[in-house]
Amino acid sequence: FIYRARAAGPGLAALPTTGPVLVIANHGDWFDPALVGGLLPRTVTPLMAAGFYDKPGLSWLMRVFGVIRVPDQPVRRDTPELDQ
Repeated sequence: FIYRARAAGPGLAALPTTGPVLVIANHGDWFDPALVGGLLPRTVTPLMAAGFYDKPGLSWLMRVFGVIRVPDQPVRRDTPELDQ
């Protein structure tokens, strides 16, 4: 609310507005996922690690926003969450 956030960068014009796309954001605070989802010119379905998703009071909010819960595991070969 203090800063005027905007989307910019060389890849923004190439971002497809429909169809599948994987956006990987390296964020450093709790508000970055909302900013990324709000600034991209398409609907975003976020994924969240179970360690954060399962926190009391946060899980119901994540269900409201349609966040996909990803189990906490150190290394995995399969990703059924991407099928969702």
